[in-house]
Amino acid sequence: MRSFLSDCKRIEEIAGKLYQQLADDSSYADEVRKVFQKLSDDERAHARHIDLVLQGDEKDIDTVQMIPGKKLDEAVKLAESLSRKPDGGNLNEENALRLAVQMEQQFVGVHVHNALSFRNPKLAALFDKLGKEDEAHLNTLRECLKWWQARNLSAHQ
Repeated sequence: MRSFLSDCKRIEEIAGKLYQQLADDSSYADEVRKVFQKLSDDERAHARHIDLVLQGDEKDIDTVQMIPGKKLDEAVKLAESLSRKPDGGNLNEENALRLAVQMEQQFVGVHVHNALSFRNPKLAALFDKLGKEDEAHLNTLRECLKWWQARNLSAHQ
């Protein structure tokens, strides 16, 4: 179970770094950069929450049922692939937002499924909270993408 939780923490850390890279991209609009900064801060907080669980008593961690390893591996691979910019170049704002939506959708699946699977109520509550926060991230990203599209549509008219 520690391995599973370590992988979950790793996903959050990778996402936090990716969002920080995007927030630091000065070619993006300030509104987009602010969204990515908030998501970076949130993902890093998620990693800290999971780290606290990992520091807990082994008996509390072992009382859970895991999702299939394949689903977790898919989330890890997606986060890792998104952290590497294609051909060493920058993602444009629209692609960055769309990839972030894809990543958050994967995270919601991992967190929500686990909240339903944990027998330990504290872990279930933690993963339920992470899932809800990832759903909020999705909504924020979708709203930001709508704003970006509206801004660019009006700029081309």
